[in-house]
Amino acid sequence: MPTKKKTFTYPYPRPSVTVDLVAFTVRDEGLHVLVVKRKAPPFEGMYAYPGGFLDLDEEPLESVARETHEETGLILKGPVFPLGFYGEVDRDPRGRTISLVHSAIIRAPADDPVAGDDAAEALWMPLDNLLGQEMAFDHSAILEDALRWLTRYLAVPATVSAFLPEVFTEADVQSVLKRCGQEDTDAGDWCAYAQERGLCERMPGRKKQYRSLLMDATELRRGEFKA
Repeated sequence: MPTKKKTFTYPYPRPSVTVDLVAFTVRDEGLHVLVVKRKAPPFEGMYAYPGGFLDLDEEPLESVARETHEETGLILKGPVFPLGFYGEVDRDPRGRTISLVHSAIIRAPADDPVAGDDAAEALWMPLDNLLGQEMAFDHSAILEDALRWLTRYLAVPATVSAFLPEVFTEADVQSVLKRCGQEDTDAGDWCAYAQERGLCERMPGRKKQYRSLLMDATELRRGEFKA
């Protein structure tokens, strides 16, 4: 008996396209990742990155900002980076879906997310808690790729600078360096190096206090989203 063919509302079958954001920030306990707990099937109750379906009339970066705001209440401001596309045939039980995944380093202090849309919960999860945990779709494998991306970028001083608040101290730098696995680097040496390269400047009259010159740092703040 021949297999019954699926029907579509257009002449040729085509995949759906989604976007996802893997966002890293530094908090007291170390590196954190922005995640949501899914409220509905598939993968109900499992953690995933903020994301969703790309609308026909929007660019991928617009979709990343919109979906992040809808699911976490946070507005994404600043550069995000393409991490890769993920298109395994069976990655989504609803049908063929290809995800355009983006990554970002978020300047501290990032606001706390508030769940919205189809998210039951939204939070900054400690990276150590997320590692080894089964996530929705193929998001566990995506995390491994995102960590490789982050490791490469952490070799560049500007990347460490991107985690820092706009005004910071050498103690803040040492804390971030430790959270990023660079505890052997001296904060004073790092600040001198960063000043030479125009990443920060010393605050007048303030000992060991600096102002970031990385004006395009990525931020996640609460507020009204405007597409």
